Amino acid sequence: MVTAASGGSFGGDDEQVARLAAGSPNWVDEAEADPTAPTLRARMRRLPQTFLDAKDLRPAQEKAINGLELSLAKDDPRALIQMATGAGTTYSVVSESYRLLKHAGAKRILFLVGRDNLGSQAATEFENFDTGRRRGRLGGSGRGVTFVRPAGP
Repeated sequence: MVTAASGGSFGGDDEQVARLAAGSPNWVDEAEADPTAPTLRARMRRLPQTFLDAKDLRPAQEKAINGLELSLAKDDPRALIQMATGAGTTYSVVSESYRLLKHAGAKRILFLVGRDNLGSQAATEFENFDTGRRRGRLGGSGRGVTFVRPAGP
């Protein structure tokens, strides 16, 4: 916890505190790292042009990922992937999560499920996803996937 001169306080990890003390918020560093796409939304606009290796995808999965990325590129904040049971919906979302982490510089992915068995299935898919470098860890530079279980009734 750091206390500001005005008497207010804010929490954060040591890196965030050091960045704020130096006068350079994280979004400034991100913008300077890639001036052609300084924001997450700008980086998402480039996703449809980023190569999608579809060798491990079924045609419906490829279509779903392309459709989602076109929606994100249009700055449409709401998107829905609707696929039949067993069509590889979870794998499609894991693949897109990896693309958002790697190519768009996303920091976090929120993956909601309605039942515990779907959460277990999703956790297994994320853990087994092969990024080509290191199995079970999506993204790089310390980014990854953390599973949080809600408290039951």
